[in-house]
Order: sequence, then C-alpha cells, then structure tokens
Amino acid sequence: MTFFAYQNPESKLVYYIIIASPLITFLVCISLGFVLQKHKSAQRTLQENKEKLSNTLESLTKTQEQLARSEKLASLGGLVASIVHELNTPIGNTMLAASTLSDDISTLKNTFDSGSLKKSSLEEFIELALKTIALIQNNTNSTNELIKNFKQVAVDQTSERRRTFDLKSVFEELIWVLTPQIKRTPYIIKNLVIEGLILDSYPGALGQIITNLINNSIIHGFEKRSQGTITVKAEEVDGDIRIVYEDDGDGIPEDKLQKIFDPFYTTKLSKGGSGLGLNIVKSLITDLLGGKIEVESELQKGTTFIIQIPKKAPEESGR
Repeated sequence: MTFFAYQNPESKLVYYIIIASPLITFLVCISLGFVLQKHKSAQRTLQENKEKLSNTLESLTKTQEQLARSEKLASLGGLVASIVHELNTPIGNTMLAASTLSDDISTLKNTFDSGSLKKSSLEEFIELALKTIALIQNNTNSTNELIKNFKQVAVDQTSERRRTFDLKSVFEELIWVLTPQIKRTPYIIKNLVIEGLILDSYPGALGQIITNLINNSIIHGFEKRSQGTITVKAEEVDGDIRIVYEDDGDGIPEDKLQKIFDPFYTTKLSKGGSGLGLNIVKSLITDLLGGKIEVESELQKGTTFIIQIPKKAPEESGR
C-alpha cells in the first residue's frame, strides 16, 4: 500500500498535502493573527479619529456660538455708536437754546432793574421765550424717545427676555432706533405691520432678525445703488404670525439661494462679513421662536423672506 501510495500520482498529492498541512495551518494562523492585529489597529485609529472629529466639531460649535454672540454685541455696539451720534444734535440744540434763554432773561432783568423796561420789550421776550421753551421740549422729547426705545431694544436683545407685546410697536421701536443709521443712506424702511398682533414670544429675537435682514439688504441687495426700499408686513394666518420682509435690491442668484443660511457663507468675507447674519436669523426662528423661514428672489427685482412663527413661542426652546 505504501509503495502504491508513492507510485500513484493522486496518492502522492494526498501525501504532500498531509505533510504540508501543519505548515499551511501555521502560515494561516500567522496571517490571521496579522490581519486581526491590523484590524484592531485600524479600529483604534478609527476611534481616535472619531474622538478628534468629535472634539473638533464641539470646538467649532462653541466658536460659532461665540461668534454669533459677538456679532449680536457688535450689532448692538453699532446701534450705540449711532445713538450717541444722533443724540449730539438734540442735546446740542437744547443746550444752545437754554443758554440763549438764560442770556435773554439776564438782559430782561437788567432792563427791569434799570427801570427802562417797556411793554413791547416784555412782549417780545415772552414770545421768544415761548419759542425757545418749545424748542427745548421738542429736543428733549426726541432725546427721551430715542433713549427709551434704545433701552427697550437693548434689554430685549441682550437678555432674550420673553414677554407679551404688540408686534407693530416692537418694529416701530426698532426702526426708530435704526433711523440714525438708515438716514445716512438713501434707503427707506416701511413698517406696514397691522396693529393688534399680540405675541407671547421673544421681541429681542425678532428685533435681531429684522436688524440682520436690514443689514443684509443694505450690504448685499443695495450695494452701489442710489435708492432702495425695504418693506416689512405681518398678518395672522391660521393662528400663526406671517411676517413678510422684502427689498427691491439686486436679488440673489439661484445657485446661491440655498446656501445663504449656511454658517460662515458670505460673499463679503474680505470686507468684514462673518457669514453668520442669516444663519443667526434662521437659528432664532427655528430654535427659539418655533417657526420657519423661506426665501424667494429674482435678479434685479429683489428678495423676499417669508417668516412664519406661532403667536406663543414654545415653552422650551432649543437654545
């Protein structure tokens, strides 16, 4: 049998396989061990990369939140600068009028003391004094109104305080505060919000949204334009509030329309744009106010933002 096994080719093959089996098994085991080691190493590398990616994403999220807060404060800082500049005029007028009135009173007193005061001089003084007092009152009222509206806007935007408010009044306060910035441009803002839209929500967030949209229109839509009109309208639709913001600017190209809400997306990066303005708008609407926003645009005809929010904001926001 042994001789036959060696002479028969098929038996030889079986024999060689039997002889080689331990070696093959050894090589297979080594190969499997090597593969398992590489697999474990790859798993460790993958886990390390996942942790690095997670840490990077967390860091980017925190950076984005910090930038968003910085942009909000920068926007408020811009308002402060405009308000201070605007207050110089009524305060200066008030001080000049008060000083003039004081001089006129001194002159009248001297005339009276000298016994040369005439009825016509007294009547002239009274008429002038009344005009001066009216001028002081008008300038003082303008100053008070501007400061009052700014304080309300500043408190709302910095604290994100929730309260019940009339939407038209909030937008009027905001536009009044923005007037010093807007009046140095050739652009017009129309507040066509109807009266009686009462919300239980966050007026500061709505103010920030409209401010960012106005800035977006001025920087992008009205760039190099000698005129432009912004219109803000609102109405109640099926129990929700529908806000329509539109400008008649340059419009947004179709290929960029779906990117405008992406974080850090801007065409003005070299000119100081952060690319967070519209991203903040969408975040406030969806996360804080519980609503949604859509955009429509046509080149050379303008851009429209349609915002729909509930009259009562969610009890717990995503912020």
